[in-house]
Amino acid sequence: MAGASAWIERRPARAEHDELLQQRGLIMQYPDLDTPISPLRQRLIDDMNMRRFSRETQRNYLRDIGRLASFLGRSPDTATADDLRRFQIEQQNDGVPVPTMNSIVSA
Repeated sequence: MAGASAWIERRPARAEHDELLQQRGLIMQYPDLDTPISPLRQRLIDDMNMRRFSRETQRNYLRDIGRLASFLGRSPDTATADDLRRFQIEQQNDGVPVPTMNSIVSA
């Protein structure tokens, strides 16, 4: 039982950690189901479905594209090569691990 109580005691720290990641845009906030989907987002979803990406991969890609859009302050389809480089530098400065950065670039 000691393990269970230790887990319960760690939960607030995890919640604080998740809140910090959410503030930094590193955790996806899910839109309401009634929120209309932009044509660009729908196209991305359709393309991922056509390529048979798993739900987990689709979730991750949508989250990563959302991070890019937040960084840019505009639609991600307007990003230039320089914008992507600046985004990667910011991710590195924020301590994002290299494998995660590679996944973000894939999105």
